[in-house]
Amino acid sequence: MQKSYTVKLSQDSIDSLVAAKNYYNNCKPNLGKKFIANYKTAIKKLKRNPFYKIQYNDIRCIMIPKFQDRIHYFVNEEKQIIFILDVIHCKLNPDDNWLW
Repeated sequence: MQKSYTVKLSQDSIDSLVAAKNYYNNCKPNLGKKFIANYKTAIKKLKRNPFYKIQYNDIRCIMIPKFQDRIHYFVNEEKQIIFILDVIHCKLNPDDNWLW
């Protein structure tokens, strides 16, 4: 049986999740709740298989279903840890919002 990876969140990712949830709730009531539910769905996928394509500097990304936000993360295979760096909306200017 395949062992599940542990997920650790950076403070930036927590701050981004709160900001995104608030933004979506301001757009439409309860949309932030749906955003968080879909975020959790993406995290469940990552725990089973974190090896999505490397996008840049050993950082991988996975889309949050039904939203235009990506989870940016790296994997420590030896310790079986997924470290979430940030959650970034795909339409943000990468020059202003890129991690590295």
